[in-house]
Amino acid sequence: MATAKQVYTANQTVTITLASLANGSTAVSNAIDNSTNGFLAAEFQIKITTGTIAGTPTVSVYILRSVDGGTDYDDSTNINNPELMRQISTPAATTAYTSSVRVESLPQFFKIMVVNNTGGALDSTGSNHYIKYCAKTVEIS
Repeated sequence: MATAKQVYTANQTVTITLASLANGSTAVSNAIDNSTNGFLAAEFQIKITTGTIAGTPTVSVYILRSVDGGTDYDDSTNINNPELMRQISTPAATTAYTSSVRVESLPQFFKIMVVNNTGGALDSTGSNHYIKYCAKTVEIS
């Protein structure tokens, strides 16, 4: 009798520039090609480091899906219902925040979009920010 088990990949880094992202601004990652691997889901970990803050500071993280081979995405210039992955509350200045979220049903191609609404620019050091993921598939043996 065949058995199925979940298998996770090693961490993969999403290519996106978050350092010094201005308040009210959006950053969009490079496209992630899932067409060959066909991963079913992924666990994402997001690390954001604030600079100055004001008001009710948050950072919102979205997944942008493409179903046409990776040429047309719902992005910051054509927001067509991007899917909110996580809204991170960032109540303190110059503080690192890490949040994890699972995304089920990954498309063939996708991007990650981050919107900074902290009241100030994010920290200027690139290594103080990242988005990583490990993808999930099913192995039959």
